[in-house]
Amino acid sequence: MPVIKWNKRALLLSVMSSILVISFQSIAYDDAPIYVSAESWFDTQIVIGELKKDETLVLSAIERWLAIDPTSAHAKAALGRLSIRNNDNEEVDEIIAELTASGNAREAKKLSLYRAIRTSKIEQYNQVRLLHLGGQSQKALNLYSKLFDNVLPSIEYQLEYLKLKSAISELQSETLNEYRQLDRQYPNVAYIRIELAKHLGRYGNTEEAIDIYKSLSNDRDFGVYASTSWLNELFSSPMSDDWLATFKSVADQHPENLGIQQQYETAKRNWEREKTLRKDPLYRQKLRVFEGIRAGVYTDSGYLTLKRANKKWRDDPEILTAMSRYEYQYKNYNESLALLYQAQKLDDNPDLDSYYSSLIRSVEFWQLLDKARFYQSNQQYKQASTAAKAAINIDPSIALSYVILGQNELSRGLKAVAHRYAKQAIELEPLNRSAILVWVDSHPSNVSNQSLLAAMNLLNSEQKKVIKVELNRLRHQVVIDTLTSKSRLSEQSLQNNSSKNQLLRVVVASNDDFPWLKKELAEQFQRLNLPLIGDDIMARSYQEHPTGETLHAYLLYLSGLKRWSEAYSLLPDTYSNDVLSSSEIATYGRVELGYHKQHIDSKSMSKNELSSYITQVENRNRAVAIVLWEEYGFSKEAKALIESVKPRLLTTSELSAFSIVAYELNEANLHHGIYEEAQRRQSVSIEMEGQHRLFLAENNMAEGRIGSAGDIYLDLLSRSYTVPHDNLLELVDKEPAYAAQILDTMSARINEASDQEFVSALLLAIDTKQQEYINIYNNHLLMRPNLTSFDYWLLQDQAKESDDIGLVKQYAERSLLLDDKERNALSSTRSLQQAYRNADDHWMTNSLVSTLDSLRDRQQSHFLVGSEFNNVPGGSKYLTIPVELKLAMPDYDGHLTLRADTVYLDGGNQTYYGTDDEIPQTRLGQAFSVGWEAYNWKVDLGTTPVGFVYTDWVGGVEGTVEFGDISMRGNISKRPLTSSLVSYSGVEHYSESDQSIDFGGVMKTGGTVSASWNDGRPFGVWGYLEHHLLEGTNVEDNTRTSFMTGSYYNFVSNNDESFSVGGSLFYMGYEKNLSEVVIGHGNYYSPQSYYSITAPVTYFKRMDYDWTVGVRGTLSFSSAKLDAPYLINGANSSQTRGFSSGLQAYTEYNLNEHWTVVGYLSQQFSSEYKPSVLSVFLKYNFDANWQRARLQPDPLRLYSDYY
Repeated sequence: MPVIKWNKRALLLSVMSSILVISFQSIAYDDAPIYVSAESWFDTQIVIGELKKDETLVLSAIERWLAIDPTSAHAKAALGRLSIRNNDNEEVDEIIAELTASGNAREAKKLSLYRAIRTSKIEQYNQVRLLHLGGQSQKALNLYSKLFDNVLPSIEYQLEYLKLKSAISELQSETLNEYRQLDRQYPNVAYIRIELAKHLGRYGNTEEAIDIYKSLSNDRDFGVYASTSWLNELFSSPMSDDWLATFKSVADQHPENLGIQQQYETAKRNWEREKTLRKDPLYRQKLRVFEGIRAGVYTDSGYLTLKRANKKWRDDPEILTAMSRYEYQYKNYNESLALLYQAQKLDDNPDLDSYYSSLIRSVEFWQLLDKARFYQSNQQYKQASTAAKAAINIDPSIALSYVILGQNELSRGLKAVAHRYAKQAIELEPLNRSAILVWVDSHPSNVSNQSLLAAMNLLNSEQKKVIKVELNRLRHQVVIDTLTSKSRLSEQSLQNNSSKNQLLRVVVASNDDFPWLKKELAEQFQRLNLPLIGDDIMARSYQEHPTGETLHAYLLYLSGLKRWSEAYSLLPDTYSNDVLSSSEIATYGRVELGYHKQHIDSKSMSKNELSSYITQVENRNRAVAIVLWEEYGFSKEAKALIESVKPRLLTTSELSAFSIVAYELNEANLHHGIYEEAQRRQSVSIEMEGQHRLFLAENNMAEGRIGSAGDIYLDLLSRSYTVPHDNLLELVDKEPAYAAQILDTMSARINEASDQEFVSALLLAIDTKQQEYINIYNNHLLMRPNLTSFDYWLLQDQAKESDDIGLVKQYAERSLLLDDKERNALSSTRSLQQAYRNADDHWMTNSLVSTLDSLRDRQQSHFLVGSEFNNVPGGSKYLTIPVELKLAMPDYDGHLTLRADTVYLDGGNQTYYGTDDEIPQTRLGQAFSVGWEAYNWKVDLGTTPVGFVYTDWVGGVEGTVEFGDISMRGNISKRPLTSSLVSYSGVEHYSESDQSIDFGGVMKTGGTVSASWNDGRPFGVWGYLEHHLLEGTNVEDNTRTSFMTGSYYNFVSNNDESFSVGGSLFYMGYEKNLSEVVIGHGNYYSPQSYYSITAPVTYFKRMDYDWTVGVRGTLSFSSAKLDAPYLINGANSSQTRGFSSGLQAYTEYNLNEHWTVVGYLSQQFSSEYKPSVLSVFLKYNFDANWQRARLQPDPLRLYSDYY
């Protein structure tokens, strides 16, 4: 049979329609990019014809459509519209009646409305057009919606509706989405693409608008218009020789068009003028400032340049707009708005009105939000709420406004109102951290840590990830509360599986970086006489997070137990007071003191030996020595040493050092004396002042006066004092409202900050989602050339926690480039692709590559074609050829999948049970499906193959969730049972009376729940449970239950090689044995009990970057019991058991950056049953694919075998 493209077949059908009706098959030439339905092609032709007002084209498409599908409602509706335009009301009435009778009431309504708009409602319609021409777009839109009752009866009215919406700046995004949807529905229709380009150009997306105009410049109908629009857009682009060359090229294309020739002449004059202007240094500086603004770079010198330029070239809208952007960055909103209004008034380009309106509304919105935050920080909640509500009136789609309202109401104790605002914010941005926290804090059940945790557990998995730190911290606190309430606890009681014990085990085993909570938790276990658990918690905490703070907590824990030797062994051999906090210096001193006292007490030292020992200590730590002298009866020496600390006699540096010592030793008088002496000398250094204020702040924090401590920190920051990052994190952790104030203060000295302070501030901004400060610090990243790959890794990791995809991409790419440079000692960074392909097998590098792969997958679309051949013992053979188009939709965070599977079944030589009557052996059909796949869920809807005896709807939905190291998956689906020709397609049987009876076409409907566990170690476990109802035509209903569980151990597991062994146990059971070819049976294997134990061995090897191979061998023992075939008299039950084996081979090869081929071969070996499968598929990635070939290829999966 010849292979015919849709357009060619449509042409053929127009000739043959008078002879016969031919049904379309989903067959295309090999070079056809995708499958296109005839209906879609005809519909597009009708759309083009109606927009061009080419009734001949419309009539031709309608006739050919009705020739192959006389019942098509869309074709009849199009014929009805054509009849209305030809004033043939009788035919219109007949078509409306036909559509109504055939159940197409919506099409009938649209057709009636189409006629009314052109007859009885024409005056109202003309009023809409007059309002639009008069610039009253909102009124026109309202009347248009009322007139059409939200039903647009044809493409021309649909485009007209979008034109109305396009004129309203508040609806620009919504309108753009609708234009794009229309463009996808009717691709390459010039009329639609022109309107899309006009909308893009109106709102500043010049590049894409130009691309569209350029693509249409040679169009027969729109070439001149598109070329003219293209040149209009170019006038707003930067000028250059290439810019002028484009004008010339277009003018040469249309020598007969006077308008285009005039545009070219104007461009030449403008370019000559521009070249003259560019001789002026100020003009060139102005252009560089414009480039900086486009790149998001704002400098004081740049604004000064704009001011000077504005004096020289007054009333230039472009300069005024640039100045407004600077004022916006400086938060001078009124000045920014005044400049925008002035620019809008002076600009004589009417197409830019919407652009200016959009900018003005944006500035007004953020001005109100800033006011709201200012009032909020000053506890003026009523004024803050008023400002936030005003911002919502401007743009109700930003979650931050509702978050501020919720925070205000929460601060006023109105939890119910706050909760309502938090819900609105989450509806807009489900993963907004601040909104989630307000939702949790205002939850009606929030009366304790336990109830707060219960509220957090109501969140979905993605939301829990956003507040992972708060959630894990709260889990620790709940466990601590639980332990605090207990007077005793046995290790055996921890083994039961109550929910509280499960939470306790999770918290104990966690590696969260909460040193002080870990310390408190460990101390509770010590109190409850479970010291080993407490010791393990603290030891692992320090091993996993060997920071100064963790060491500090660990030292305090050991100090509380008087285990001074262990604590002393953790102290560094040498340390400087200059790099330790005052608290750490105190703890270090306390540990030294405890150790020395314990050492002294364990020895029988003479007085001279003791004196000699303390003298040695004094050389290391005078403060510790003072205490030892005093406690061991050397009061004279102690007093002499204390008295020797004369603030007046100390050097300036010693004053600073002893101020810390005095603070740590709680020598208030000594500390005060040191500080006063420094003041008297007027030599209070920045360090000393900071230490003095930090003394007060830490004291306040320790005593719970968070507000007082916060005020001190803010004051220190405002005076350019360096406040330890850990102190700031502790403050923000306890009171998140301080984040914005801290960042505002720190950003004021951004240029003076060290790299560590810079990264810390940016981490804090990302963590608290302070977008304004993220932008500020991002703009300064280029001025931080010494930042390392690890610095950027920290930033991308925090951005992932905050679910900011743009930042994740920015930081991950930069981190990978620097990692490549640092590992290979390069003088400069290479291209991102080179860095990617040369990535090393290192935890950080692997993490970055994995992150970038995930981001690219969000954008990646592909086309796939494959084939799978199944050879089943008994003569049955199946051949399936799938074609799949998977389209990325990153704006919706998912992929749309369109698929068609062509299936050929050969059932072999089968006869009807108990007779010699042969049943039909072969069937050919085609299954269609559409699906949506998101991050953790997917859904699909499709059909079993059309062309089989039975065709039915199928589909399913599946979701995944993670709980720590446990991954769970669940699905509900309806799928065909593909075991045999009978079960899959169904067959016809002729009885003795020569009557035809169909039976078969079995569908399985049910669900599956699966789970797996792996905590990063080489082994893991998994399992699933499923239950299905099996139904067919003239087939008895049946049920199937199965479960499987297994484990594995990875002996080798890296990027280039994998070797594992495992074991699994499988069970399935059917209610009835319906395995025969007879009416009532489905001809599928249906044992009442089937067990198997399998031992798989798997090995995968990377041959090079683009090629991997693998093999899997299995050895199984199985046992099956089957009742006598259901409802068949005289049949016997049976039982089988035995060993079998299997071998599977895998390979994946990247042919180039776009094409990948994957192959799979499977052969089973047993005494009577030896099925085999061979599959291969070729995949084309629309975007370049840099990923190395997967070490463990994923074979072709047929639609019938979906979850």
